[in-house]
Amino acid sequence: MQDRSLISHDSISSIPKNFLLKNNLSTAFKPINDRESKVLDSLKNEIYSLQTCISGFKELLWLYSDTLDHVLSMMTLSSQSELILSRTHSNFIGSISLSLGTSSEKVGNVGNILTLVTAASTPFAIVSGLFGMNVKVPGGDLENYYMFTGIVLLCLVIGVFLVLILRKLL
Repeated sequence: MQDRSLISHDSISSIPKNFLLKNNLSTAFKPINDRESKVLDSLKNEIYSLQTCISGFKELLWLYSDTLDHVLSMMTLSSQSELILSRTHSNFIGSISLSLGTSSEKVGNVGNILTLVTAASTPFAIVSGLFGMNVKVPGGDLENYYMFTGIVLLCLVIGVFLVLILRKLL
């Protein structure tokens, strides 16, 4: 609470010393007649009301400055939260990118295995297609199965060779 007295110790100490020596302090504030007394009373009342208004303004100013401090701290907290959320979003997008890359690698490995199986089974599909059609097959007019066994072994050798080559490439 503020001191509501008209004359404080600070205001007395701010009076020049030569004024105090030349004039008595009690006579400096002593009214000369009734009219001056009324004027001094009205001035005292006016000064008191002004002090009350100023103290009200000071409280209002203090409230506004306190509100401003809160707003500034909330803005700082908001910008820090935005930065944290931005970094979290970047981390999340990065983890999604990594999992997409891992999934793509797995799909690529499955495609490589299917390519290997297809390349290894292609000679067998060709031989079965030749023997299943009504065309003349090499060695088809022979009574023994040497030609058939040779063709099957040739297909196996080609298949194993393709598997080995594709394994090295993958």
